[in-house]
Amino acid sequence: MFDVTIYLCAMEKLYIIRKVVFFHNDIDNVRMGLGDVIGVFDNYDQAQIAYLTCERHQHQQWYLSNFEVGTAKGLVKKMQSFYQQYFPQIPHFKEITKIPTLPTEATLAQTAEFIKLSGLQHYDLSVHEQIPMYYKIQMVDDFWGEMEDFPFTIFPTEVSGLYFLQESLEKATQEALSVAFSYLWQDMLEETNANFVGLQGELTVLSKTPDKLKDYLQNCEILCYDEAKNKICLSSKAEDAKMENVLEELRSLFALLMLNPFHIIPIDLKTMTNKSVKVEESIFL
Repeated sequence: MFDVTIYLCAMEKLYIIRKVVFFHNDIDNVRMGLGDVIGVFDNYDQAQIAYLTCERHQHQQWYLSNFEVGTAKGLVKKMQSFYQQYFPQIPHFKEITKIPTLPTEATLAQTAEFIKLSGLQHYDLSVHEQIPMYYKIQMVDDFWGEMEDFPFTIFPTEVSGLYFLQESLEKATQEALSVAFSYLWQDMLEETNANFVGLQGELTVLSKTPDKLKDYLQNCEILCYDEAKNKICLSSKAEDAKMENVLEELRSLFALLMLNPFHIIPIDLKTMTNKSVKVEESIFL
């Protein structure tokens, strides 16, 4: 664990370091998204040093197999050449999938070359012309049910969205909700959606306007109500639905329910000025 000091002042450009979040499901294998803001800088050189320091630290903890690319022969050959050039003293470079991707003696320049060569990143460094709006999207605790009954969710405990300044706070929040609903929909397409506590119960329990909810579900493309099981389920047309229709129907559904599945938490990056952020050894979800 180590500290990254965040600098922020009124400059033409801001450089933001964010986590790269990996998560897995049986359909798409490994997918990637961007998570927490680690650092905000007004100086590119400072941002680049902090970024490479974060990358080096993480690559010294993790193996190629953590990226599920250990069997990619092309990458393994590139990495073997990299090790032979810079770290010939390491005796087992032929089995690099079984050792950390970077040795402890690696320099920041070698870290940068490794990232360029392999394309494997734990962090993202982006440039911005203005301070963006940043939102943390968190699922409510009582929506999923017990984790032993719902162990394979592909919706991380927290999913973060970073947006440039919008015309209004309402518009930015709606975009954040679209991100959250997109993740929720991917989960609902999995068999494990049967355990959603937030979608189970009599209509009179689920909504203050049960008649409206019943009428709505009867006319939905992607959703229906199973009266025998007392829960909201996917319709037979769900998998073929267009994403814009999915998002609209999910928004309308949760407007009728008494449970909002998400907390949308705005974070003002100005409050991160001159503060120290702890970078944990493990950032994988």
